Amino acid sequence: MTTDPKPVVNFKDISGHWAQEMIEELASQGIITGFADGSFNPNESIQRQHMALIFMRAFELEPVRELESFSDVSPNHANYEAIALLQQAGIVDGTNGKFNPSEPVTRAQMAKIVALALKIELGGTSPFQDVPSTHWSYAYVAALAELGIILGDNGKFNPDEPVTRVQFVAIMYRALHLKQEVAQKV
Repeated sequence: MTTDPKPVVNFKDISGHWAQEMIEELASQGIITGFADGSFNPNESIQRQHMALIFMRAFELEPVRELESFSDVSPNHANYEAIALLQQAGIVDGTNGKFNPSEPVTRAQMAKIVALALKIELGGTSPFQDVPSTHWSYAYVAALAELGIILGDNGKFNPDEPVTRVQFVAIMYRALHLKQEVAQKV
């Protein structure tokens, strides 16, 4: 039995980047894509709609609840299927009936979404001074930090900052590798 080789994906703006290998691996798996001009734009923030699409590609999500439509995501929206699947899987709820597809994902939101997608048991202690136990994302951040999926910078997580495309890739890369390790142990 032979397996097809992974396609090589090269983006013109990641050569020598600290996350080049992670970006290329997820791109070769078809999980992430770049832009029409051949760039990846690693330092741009990632939009909520694109996050949903990437999660749909990366995880086998199962609906656990009825679809509740978002008033700002019509069925003809380019990423409707991905957004609807994340909502039905219990991973996203939106705010006031809206998903805000073009808004950036914050680091705290990303922590919650990754923890729910991986079905990680919540617990632990957040090592980040800017995520106090009273912050709504504390349990998600603590659990992912304990597993090494999320990292901070000088003791800070910056939970309300937008996630950049490269930060998103690094988190997804570590999350998918953890998922693979767990699956191999079973």
